[in-house]
Amino acid sequence: MPLRLKMLTDEQCQLFHEASVKILSETGVRFFKPEAVELLKSHGAKVDGNLVRIPASLLDECIKSCPREFTWTGFSGQRSVNVRREPLIQPAVGPVFIQDIENGRRPACAEDYKNVIKLMHAIDVVDINGGLPVDVGELPSEKRYLFMMESMLRHTDKPLVGFCLNKQLVNQTMGVFESAAGDDDIWEKGHFLASVCTPLSPLAVDEDTIDTVMLYAKRNQIVMSASCIMAGLTGPINPLGTAVLQNAEILSGLVLAQCVRPGCPVLYSVASVAGYMKDGSFGGGSPEAMMIHGPCIQAAMDLYDLPIRTMTGINSAKEADYQAGMETGMSALLSALIGGGEWPQCMGVLDDIMTLSYEKLILDRDAISRALHVRKGLEFSEEALSVDLISEVGPQGSYLTHPDTFKNFSKLWTPKYMNWESRANWEKNGSLSLLEKANKEYKRLLAESPETLLSPDQEKALSRAVEKFAI
Repeated sequence: MPLRLKMLTDEQCQLFHEASVKILSETGVRFFKPEAVELLKSHGAKVDGNLVRIPASLLDECIKSCPREFTWTGFSGQRSVNVRREPLIQPAVGPVFIQDIENGRRPACAEDYKNVIKLMHAIDVVDINGGLPVDVGELPSEKRYLFMMESMLRHTDKPLVGFCLNKQLVNQTMGVFESAAGDDDIWEKGHFLASVCTPLSPLAVDEDTIDTVMLYAKRNQIVMSASCIMAGLTGPINPLGTAVLQNAEILSGLVLAQCVRPGCPVLYSVASVAGYMKDGSFGGGSPEAMMIHGPCIQAAMDLYDLPIRTMTGINSAKEADYQAGMETGMSALLSALIGGGEWPQCMGVLDDIMTLSYEKLILDRDAISRALHVRKGLEFSEEALSVDLISEVGPQGSYLTHPDTFKNFSKLWTPKYMNWESRANWEKNGSLSLLEKANKEYKRLLAESPETLLSPDQEKALSRAVEKFAI
């Protein structure tokens, strides 16, 4: 049975939920799009201009209409994942810089975007691909997301994250997917794309986010209803208060999605941190982040029974160093223990999600794998208790060559990249640092990546789709 860390008692969790309901029903949320305001009003919300108050009855109805789990399918249809509680690893969301030990830090370019998609496809622990693992600032927005969608469809068959954009660009990116698939009814046949939809904290939702929620929900695609608060800056300084606000904001996005299309898939998505109060900035490495997420994830699992997504692995380190590994590893372990779900930001990020490191992306594979292993907990059985085995081997015996050891040793966690060899073997193999080892590995993976995963006919369809939706 997976290990589980709860931060609230059952009674406290209910009071936590009621506090969020009070915020939604009495304080309300501003929706900066009249169409959304009218839709919510028609479903029983109380409206004062663009301020929408969501009654408990509407909230309960919308939570009940969300699927408890769903299948997320890749473009080719050959890969899919079940979305509920088991951890699913996805790329970062938002870095604008890329770095490696040879070239240092620089703005990410189009080639970097393709490289990261290829690497995420190749790394075994990564379940989801696409989205915005690095931004491509060299391209204007009307070309940028078109290029990104084209790269995703060409270089991975894992389930994909799309984009939260203005209405024109959302239709452009979803149109490319639909056209490349060659199926006008593709959206009714499964859940293929997801978008992270985050409000303007505290308690306001901009037009682009509203458009994205409505367009994805209308097509029955996955709405990641998120909240990204900085405690002390855009939320209360008390972590529990920011958790209440985060829960309210996530639920407001869920309500909008369900009012558009009851039954569309929603991922309850936590993404808040504590502010770094020394200079009033984003505190990516703060331990309070998971303390904020814990009550929300507990409510999502125990009260709402919703699929979950937990921002995991962010850090404030500027280099792929001890700080980066410690903050990422601790975040991953706590995320594993509070509930799992989909994990963004845990592969390669540095500098409060501003930078992605090629080497850290490789090394994070081991940090994530280790946390997932611990989450499994202990096997408890008569065989695992090993009483007969201990009696058989007896005092001063050896287990090394016993058949039970040969049968079960592979169940122990072993790193793929971290160095557990003897110092003598390490020196014999060149005394490479972890970063040097990771640098060689990412280059090897890229060298072995095919230029496309698509068939010639699929390539032609994709080229026609890109041409059709070019702005």
